[in-house]
Amino acid sequence: MLNQLNSFIINERFRFQTEDDNKFAITFSEMSLYLQYLYIILDEYSKYSDEFVKNTKELQGTLRDGANAVTPEQNELFTRSREIMTSLRRTLSLMLRQKASRLPASYWKTLKA
Repeated sequence: MLNQLNSFIINERFRFQTEDDNKFAITFSEMSLYLQYLYIILDEYSKYSDEFVKNTKELQGTLRDGANAVTPEQNELFTRSREIMTSLRRTLSLMLRQKASRLPASYWKTLKA
């Protein structure tokens, strides 16, 4: 999809006069950067998601019908679930902060308006 967007930008920008051509190219290039960033986030999320699903399936395999005390193995799996989610949130939060720190001051002004 990223290649398609970049091709669209290259092919369509020249349909406009110079000033609009530049606005078009800059705007869509920004969109392209954000799309690329989302792909990076998705890749990171997928790594944690796969681990979380594996852990959850292991936990489900230990569950029995009725009311039962949590076993040491289950407790480890519950703990691992929290660790995975915490790591994912921390990683994504750091990535978002890094991206946000690179945004120009003019971007933040538009949000306040």
